[in-house]
Amino acid sequence: MDLEEVKAIAEQIAEFIPVVISTLGSHGVLVARKAFGNDPFYDTEGKLVAHTMITSRLYPPSSFISDDPNETFNVSGCGDCLTAGIIYGIHKNLDETSCLSLALKAAALSLTSLDAVPTSLSLLCKDIKCR
Repeated sequence: MDLEEVKAIAEQIAEFIPVVISTLGSHGVLVARKAFGNDPFYDTEGKLVAHTMITSRLYPPSSFISDDPNETFNVSGCGDCLTAGIIYGIHKNLDETSCLSLALKAAALSLTSLDAVPTSLSLLCKDIKCR
């Protein structure tokens, strides 16, 4: 299945499920929803932000993953760290782009760590401007 097919399916699903987040391995993460990348997931009243048209955005993997072909990667915990980054970003009322940036950095840290959840994960929050 190629990216355009995944995008089309995610946008169809987003008609019924308000936020569709598709992990695409080395291609990154696709988000489809009735909102823009600079919108938070929830408004100040705790209601899901939704406009009239579904849009989707592809967030490529974090660029600080090494290009060294001999580096060992550990995929245990990568999805958990990605999810934790999204949830933390939503909790801090970050916009979608900032949430996914944080989440992809968390996933990259997990990939390059011997631990499923790296101890350095908490350091990511220092770089994020939380409202």
